[in-house]
Amino acid sequence: MIPPFVGEFPGLDLSRLTAAARERFIHRANTELCPSGKPSCTGHTIAMCYTMDAGACRPAKTLLEKILAELTPASAKPAPPVPQKTPAQPKGK
Repeated sequence: MIPPFVGEFPGLDLSRLTAAARERFIHRANTELCPSGKPSCTGHTIAMCYTMDAGACRPAKTLLEKILAELTPASAKPAPPVPQKTPAQPKGK
C-alpha cells in the first residue's frame, strides 16, 4: 500500500522556500520515515505522522523544522538581533 501524499503542513511556513526547495521539502517529508518509534508512527513517513497526529508527533515536527531550515535560503532567514550597548556610567558617581 502506498501512503498518501501530503502537500500541506499546517503550522509550518513554507513561503520562504523557492519552488525547487519547496519541492525538495515535500519530497523528503513524504519519503523519509518518522524516527519517533511510537507505535502509531511505525512505518509512516514524517509527513504522515505530522498530519495524522495533528502536529502532536514532536519528533516529526522537529525533523520537518530542521529540513525547512536546511532548505530556506540564507537571504530569507531573519537576521540575528544586534545586541544593544548601554551607555557607560561616569566613574565615581
